[in-house]
Amino acid sequence: MTKSLRFIRLPIKLDQLWMLAGQRNWMSSPKMVMDEGLALHHALAETFGKGRLQPFRLMVTPGQKTGIIYAYCTTSLAELKDTASLSGPEYAHLFDFDALMAKDMPVQFATQRRLGFDIRLRPVRRSRRLAQSAAIFEMDAFQHEMETRFPDPHSTEPKPSRETVYGAWLAERLGNAATLVKARLVHFKRHHAVRNCKASEGPDIVLQGDLTVGDPDLFAQCLINGIGRHKAYGYGMILIRPSENL
Repeated sequence: MTKSLRFIRLPIKLDQLWMLAGQRNWMSSPKMVMDEGLALHHALAETFGKGRLQPFRLMVTPGQKTGIIYAYCTTSLAELKDTASLSGPEYAHLFDFDALMAKDMPVQFATQRRLGFDIRLRPVRRSRRLAQSAAIFEMDAFQHEMETRFPDPHSTEPKPSRETVYGAWLAERLGNAATLVKARLVHFKRHHAVRNCKASEGPDIVLQGDLTVGDPDLFAQCLINGIGRHKAYGYGMILIRPSENL
């Protein structure tokens, strides 16, 4: 049986986040990279419990010192507030608990229901740069596609766009849960992430478009669990809305 799901909205002060990250040494890495997703991962876990507000996504208006965290949660709002009341006083300065809001989220959609979506992703594939090397690292899915399918840099064969490659990456992870009708790449940048005290560069993207629900239970699990290996760090939350085709 599919769990109930709540859609959470929580304001956050970004200057307090970076101050706390420095005090707790969350950003420790050889390059001292500042990874916002990692800082939020720690802050949310210490305030509400590990994995409770996950997947999540931070929304910030350009130039603002505050942002809004949106997240999916299977815990009640009352339980979230009760857990947060036990956290340290520094978190009362970081989060605006009085403005913490939640609404029940539908998780059962009819097969072939068409929905609009908006999702932030870090589309990477695990690879070995050299065949004889045992080291596995993450590579931009687009770069991986180019090196795997088009090893000859002088080839004149038509190459897919980043939008096409990233859309295929998302479709692969949705599997039978949903089918992409269309997906537009509306944001792309390179981003350094810190995992296990190691920094790596990769894509930070947003895809928007329409999808149709395939298996309702699998789609519900995609909403609850998120998409991709970096879903605990601010990626992979499927925001759904009315289809653009309505």
